[in-house]
Amino acid sequence: MTGMEKASIFVSIAAFCDPFLRFTIESLFKQASVPETLVLGVVDQSAEPIGPWLAAQPFADQVRYLHIDPLHSRGVCWARHLAQTLYDDEAYFLQVDSHTWFAARCDDALRAGDRKIAGGFHRAQRHRLSEPAHRLAQVRPGQGVAVMSELRPCLSPGPGC
Repeated sequence: MTGMEKASIFVSIAAFCDPFLRFTIESLFKQASVPETLVLGVVDQSAEPIGPWLAAQPFADQVRYLHIDPLHSRGVCWARHLAQTLYDDEAYFLQVDSHTWFAARCDDALRAGDRKIAGGFHRAQRHRLSEPAHRLAQVRPGQGVAVMSELRPCLSPGPGC
């Protein structure tokens, strides 16, 4: 493997009562060509935490996990912020929805600067990009940033946004 293939990827996932969170995590590790380079920051806002399930997985030491009771949630912006605080200087940063189906060799695609790393519905490809998302789409390979979905303003103002 070259240095580029070994570069670590931090994947930020904020979930709110999403039954597909486990599927997303499994999909990422199964589809990655070098899964040992993945590090996940997961904020699970659900009544039934997936922490016990995560602890039993072979990749458990690659997941930084935070559970929050959904009654104490302060919104998606706040949850994404919390997930970002779990980042620890990995070479790449990827933020995905908690119901993402990854394409084969998605990690190689990210390192190569290819935006087509998910196999499921991708809002930015289906709808016209907003101006902030359009600027992010111009990020060049090697800058270590990729965003999977269109940016939207926080619709519920408060301390979490």
